[in-house]
Amino acid sequence: MNHEAFKSAVVCHLRTAAAFQDALEGLAIGNVPREHISRRLWILANQDGASFGALLKLGHVGSALALIRPQTEAFLRGCWARWFATDVQLCQIAEGTGRFELLGQTLKDLDSLQPPVRICGRELDVVHLSRAAVSKLHDLTHRGTLALDLLSVCNASLPFAAAPHFLAALDLTIQIGALSAAAALEDAGDSEAGNALLVRADEFRLQADHWLEVSQHLQVESVPVAKQ
Repeated sequence: MNHEAFKSAVVCHLRTAAAFQDALEGLAIGNVPREHISRRLWILANQDGASFGALLKLGHVGSALALIRPQTEAFLRGCWARWFATDVQLCQIAEGTGRFELLGQTLKDLDSLQPPVRICGRELDVVHLSRAAVSKLHDLTHRGTLALDLLSVCNASLPFAAAPHFLAALDLTIQIGALSAAAALEDAGDSEAGNALLVRADEFRLQADHWLEVSQHLQVESVPVAKQ
């Protein structure tokens, strides 16, 4: 994945994340703890997603990757506040006398819900999301080897072995941003606008798949052919 492909991916990310931000402009926060806690968390998750692309544009790859964890936690905590937490828990959080569950417990709580959480008609697959996100969180947040591999993208070109991880990180922040914005909009009574953002995220994922295919094709072409 060369530098031009990297820049194209970042520009597409910025445009998509900006559409999510625009859709949330003027969103009503709600009048009760369940509404305003969950919606504010979803807005924060969306801001993290937008900041991810902005930091990449500046070349701050390590700082951008570290946002995946707070973005994921803000989205999932918003879901927990909206669909699992008790009124007592939410009132205590609003008053500053209570706290949110840790990420692992939050995932277990959401996964236990029956029927499962649905956002604009789409079932939230908590297990899939946790596998996609949590598997990267510790390495990227705490500057592990994957974070170091991805850092080289701003200096020259992204190592072929790291390209899938980079594109997966881009896509993950867009998908969580879309889910966060859609959940907030649907909760405020505008499921049509929320669904439109999920469709926008689907389009981004198709584009990311295309970039990955091109990257893999370039990798094959770059492998030297042994002399006969």
